Amino acid sequence: MREKPLFAFALALLSGLIFGEAFLFFPITLSCFALMLLLLEAWVFRSRLISLGLLCVWAFGFLLHQFGASPQAHKDLKKYVDQGKMSVIAQIAAPLRHGKKHVSLRMKILSIASDSTFAKFTPVSGVFQLFIWDKNVHFEYGDQLEMRIKLRRAKQYQNPGSFLYADYHKRIGWQATASLSDATLLKKIGEGGNPLLKKIYGWREDIRKKILRAVDTRTAAILLAMIIGESGGLDDEMRENFIAAGIAHLLAVSGTHLAFIALFVFFCTKNLILYLPETLLLKCTSTKIPSQWAALFTAIAISLYALLAGGRIGTLRALCMALVYLFSIWLGRSRNPLNSLALAALLILLVQPPALFEISFQLSFLAVLSIILFMAWWKNAKPETTEIEPFQFRFQNILKKCIKTLQFLFLSSFSAAIGTAPLTLYYFHQLAWVGLFSNIVLIPIVGWILLPFSLISALASFFMTGFPLPEWHTKLWHIFNQIVEGFAALPGAGTHFAAPPLWLISLFYVSFFFLLITQKSRKILFTSLGIFFTIFVVFGSLRFPPENLRITFLDVGQGDAALVEFPNGKTLLVDGGDRRAGKYALAPYLWQHRIKKIDLLIVTHPQFDHIGGLPFILQKFKVDTVLSTGENPTSEIEIDFQEMLDKTGVKHHILEENSPALKISNCQLFFLPAFQEGMPRRKDLNNRSIVFKLQCPQKKGEPVSILFTGDIEAEREQQLLAMGSDLRSTVLKVPHHGSRSSSQKAFISAVAPKIAVFSLGQKNRYRHPHAKILDRYEASNIQLLRTDQAGAVFIETGSEIKISTFVAQQGKKILWNKTIFAQEWENIQKIF
Repeated sequence: MREKPLFAFALALLSGLIFGEAFLFFPITLSCFALMLLLLEAWVFRSRLISLGLLCVWAFGFLLHQFGASPQAHKDLKKYVDQGKMSVIAQIAAPLRHGKKHVSLRMKILSIASDSTFAKFTPVSGVFQLFIWDKNVHFEYGDQLEMRIKLRRAKQYQNPGSFLYADYHKRIGWQATASLSDATLLKKIGEGGNPLLKKIYGWREDIRKKILRAVDTRTAAILLAMIIGESGGLDDEMRENFIAAGIAHLLAVSGTHLAFIALFVFFCTKNLILYLPETLLLKCTSTKIPSQWAALFTAIAISLYALLAGGRIGTLRALCMALVYLFSIWLGRSRNPLNSLALAALLILLVQPPALFEISFQLSFLAVLSIILFMAWWKNAKPETTEIEPFQFRFQNILKKCIKTLQFLFLSSFSAAIGTAPLTLYYFHQLAWVGLFSNIVLIPIVGWILLPFSLISALASFFMTGFPLPEWHTKLWHIFNQIVEGFAALPGAGTHFAAPPLWLISLFYVSFFFLLITQKSRKILFTSLGIFFTIFVVFGSLRFPPENLRITFLDVGQGDAALVEFPNGKTLLVDGGDRRAGKYALAPYLWQHRIKKIDLLIVTHPQFDHIGGLPFILQKFKVDTVLSTGENPTSEIEIDFQEMLDKTGVKHHILEENSPALKISNCQLFFLPAFQEGMPRRKDLNNRSIVFKLQCPQKKGEPVSILFTGDIEAEREQQLLAMGSDLRSTVLKVPHHGSRSSSQKAFISAVAPKIAVFSLGQKNRYRHPHAKILDRYEASNIQLLRTDQAGAVFIETGSEIKISTFVAQQGKKILWNKTIFAQEWENIQKIF
């Protein structure tokens, strides 16, 4: 550590920030731990294990986090979120991001006028994301716009396994979101912004338009993603292929892109300087050697490229790491990559402390740190045959150079994959083992052929009316995409696992880096890695059926999805939310609970908020049988669902009149009479929902029953009552998300539930649940549970019914009052 003081200081700052985050939840426990550590050092070791400087840096990190978590300022944007429509003046703070059906703008707010202030604008600070569902947006960076919008908190699915997007947006500085249906609702009132950025972003937009005109849609999508970081045109299939192939990092302008551009520019510049006329060469090298001048020009080149790519946070962090290393070359200092990495981390965290808790920061720094430590370990393990310097040109034959280069690519790919695998598994439920091999093939193709060719073409387009050589680009990227598809199609490439616990991930990283730093033998290192990854795979794959019946009402936003797990391991899925929910809410929950097969899928009715997510589920999971109403598909999502059914060959049954009860495990499914109507009407889809009752015995007492009602409304409820159907149930999935057209008093009385579950989205546009409906249930003394407030709702039977929710299971920040001990004890219990 004495040779790498910056690395030690970076670790101290990191630990201080982490301690500060944990302190919000466990202040007493951590204070005792810190005190014990200091006493242990002073009395037992009687030596200074922790230097005063490191202790000061640690304390600074802790305080930095605490001040960052302080209450909002008076003019903060957050106080205006979810307060209804208001007039806003804001400035476009970044280049426009183009999706397939929308344009996204990063807006820096300047002032706000709410309805209560009578159009008096108040200065406000903050950043929000504006979605415009209109492709014809002609504004640009720096434009100041006036608009009438509703600022909303970013929504997230509150389920185990789901990525918490709202928390992520908060970390990166997004304080709200808003949307408009038409660009004409925006009024330009002025201009601002940095003139240099305005020019660079103008070049970026020019490149984008020329590429779109020159090549087909798929080629344009991948070209734009690779060279300027515009990934909105990529379809789901392409994204999934890149993820399965382990090269998703290539879809964003990241450290890989900057590294190749830096190598290319550095090599070219250094050689150009050496070929200068002798007098000019002597003049240039009188103060700096060629490599130092090359480092300067490389720094300028990659800085311009990072801005051309949109200046996203991940890109700027990679740029910071590269600039620190190039700056050390310019100064002629020791080029210690570990100190360069530490200095980059220090600079980033001092400017933006919350960056430590972002995925992009964690993955990028862990990848680079793993490569640095692993390559140093490998070099020392067998220096006479494994010294890897593929880019230093010596008098050696071409074959030996190629072998060393391939070895370098494999080892760097291997170490980066190993270093990031546990976090990738934790966040995305996937171990991209294919990436160990795909990166060896695809990174050289991208870095040495496709990326330079595309960037040179982009530069040439500034002097032309179009994008040059479009046929060549189309053919090359088509071949590249076929190779990606080949890797993605390998068996097990898209396998998902449950996320390991954080303590196991922490143990892995401590062990991995300790073995590398202490130069342990290859046998010890690879045996340890084998043990850890075996644990990860076994832990993430083995599923033990629940002892009792378990029902989970998932948070899928404004929609329905419920999973029933039976004691014998069988599973029943009821609906699947909208299209986004299938991928980001339902699938992660199934992966986290190691569920690979759905035995029965019941589609209550074919509306987007009930079947939108099911095509993804059919694609990624084994589904044995689907039961539906058999409606003829008319909408896009219905057609997609039917096509996926046909493609996967899943058994599809249509529920018939007077269908007999189904038995699963020791439970029975009773189907209630279908909707009786005259002329079938499309608008009666809600009333044609499949209604069924799941009844299961308990260890003690009467059987427990759950009534699933889809989106039925008052007319269907009255029919069920008139037919004398046995509606009485312990748990009721509230009809139609709690709309005022359902849940009639007589129906609630007939069901007489103890628990009523509302499945709906936060602050949804339909204003569900209706206040009168809530009053009806509360008047009947029924326990109400709402997925918009509580997240996923878990109900488990046994000797008694146990109820819990996702929100209740999360730790809460401690309030400093007389109940502080009780609060912390509650948080500790939630860990276990």
